[in-house]
Amino acid sequence: MSATAIDVAARYDVAMTAVDPPPFDPRLIVFLDIEASGLGEDSFPIEVGWAFLAGPSGGMLIRPAADWDMDAWDPMAEALHHISRGDLMRDGHAPRDVAEHLNRLLAPPLRVFSDAPDQDSFWLRRLFEETPEVQEFRLEDDGMARGQWFGEAPPARNRASDVRHLHRAEADALVIVTAWRTHLASKRR
Repeated sequence: MSATAIDVAARYDVAMTAVDPPPFDPRLIVFLDIEASGLGEDSFPIEVGWAFLAGPSGGMLIRPAADWDMDAWDPMAEALHHISRGDLMRDGHAPRDVAEHLNRLLAPPLRVFSDAPDQDSFWLRRLFEETPEVQEFRLEDDGMARGQWFGEAPPARNRASDVRHLHRAEADALVIVTAWRTHLASKRR
């Protein structure tokens, strides 16, 4: 017969209490988005963007690492984000520089959210694998956070603005922030 969590907790005198989410503090919330060479298993990050709920936004192009497979470049992805390989070679930052910047910018106690945390985490892993850096922040699901804090589903995105911004990372992060800001403003009324 296997022990239940309650049995184990009782045996080791461990308190079994529900974990409450941290208090909602808009100054500590930032949204991250990543554009990539494609969606395949060999795809790699090409741009990272962020937007603080109560502050600025920004982004960086990422110059491909020497061992990233350029065959993973998907022309359909390029047609969506309009970032060429030439743009990355000319204006991109080395993966190490991007990783160091993200660690400084997104250090705890900030809460870092994504609307596609599994995919964005995959590309963050690819980025950090190219550096001696260890990722010091955790990427969380913005829909889960909204559910924890407000008991609601994630805010709806404005699809018209999704088309206008051409799937650039900073613009995508700003779309999420705008939806959250609109939602928070409606709660204050």
